[in-house]
Amino acid sequence: MVEATDKIKALVLWAPTSARVSDNARFYGGRRPVANNNQGTESASPIDFLNYISTPVSLHQGLFDTEVDPAWSKELNEALKQAGKQVEYFEYPGQDHNFRNLGWAQISARSLQFFDKYLK
Repeated sequence: MVEATDKIKALVLWAPTSARVSDNARFYGGRRPVANNNQGTESASPIDFLNYISTPVSLHQGLFDTEVDPAWSKELNEALKQAGKQVEYFEYPGQDHNFRNLGWAQISARSLQFFDKYLK
């Protein structure tokens, strides 16, 4: 969760959950039923508030992630681009949620480069 504030100057997200409440409810809800009519909670979905984002965003997603659906990062990337936001998006084939097979070198370097670009 990120607060909409002008205090955040750059944001890096590694394998974020869905920007849609209903996706998260279905994926993480286990055996609890998800209501067909999610109007009350769905209206609180972050994807509907991208207009408040004023900071650059860097998204990183392992394609073998089983903790979050990799499609969610793709959807967020596309939505941010459509909203005219500054966004960069990286996919990591063969990587799980913790990017274990990557040894942190590539994802850490990209994240630091991003912060250097926007915070220095």
